[in-house]
Amino acid sequence: MSVGGTYITDLFPGFLVVGAGVGVTMVAATIAATNAAPSEQEGLDSALLTVAQQLGFALGYAVLAGVAASATASYLASHPQGGGALAQVHGFRSAFLVAAGVAAGCSLFALAFVRWHRGETAPPSGQPEPAGETSRATAPQTSASQVNAAGTGPPPPPRSSLLRRGAQQQPRP
Repeated sequence: MSVGGTYITDLFPGFLVVGAGVGVTMVAATIAATNAAPSEQEGLDSALLTVAQQLGFALGYAVLAGVAASATASYLASHPQGGGALAQVHGFRSAFLVAAGVAAGCSLFALAFVRWHRGETAPPSGQPEPAGETSRATAPQTSASQVNAAGTGPPPPPRSSLLRRGAQQQPRP
C-alpha cells in the first residue's frame, strides 16, 4: 500500500480474500454452533451467536480504527515535515497488519483447540435416515442407572436433519 496506490491494485485483492474467507467461516461457525445445542435451545444459541458476531465486528472495527488513528498520530509526531497522506497510509497499513495478526492468531487457536468430528454426517435433506440409525426424537434416553462404572454410557444418537425441518419431537420420559 502506497500513497500513489489505487484501490484496484492495493486493496481490492485483499478484500476479495477476506470476503471469501468470512463467507465460508461464518457459515461453518453457524452450523457448528447450532449443531452443538440441544434442539429445544437452538433459537437461543442462534441469537447468542448473532450477538457475539455483531459485538465482535463492532469491537474489532473500533480497535482497528484506534490502531490506525494512533499510528497516524505517531507518524505525524515523529515526522513533522511528512505529509498527511503518508501518515494515513502508515495508519492504514498498521491497522491491516494488526487485523492480519489477529486473523492468524485465531486460525492457530482454532487449529489447536477446536475438536474436529469427521465422519459424522446427516443424511441429505429429504432423504430418510439409513436403517438402524435412530433420530434424537425416537432414540432411547440414557438414564443415570445406565451409565457404567467407568462413567460412560452409550454414545448419543446422531442428530437428525428431520428435527431441523420442524418434525415433532416426542416428549421425553
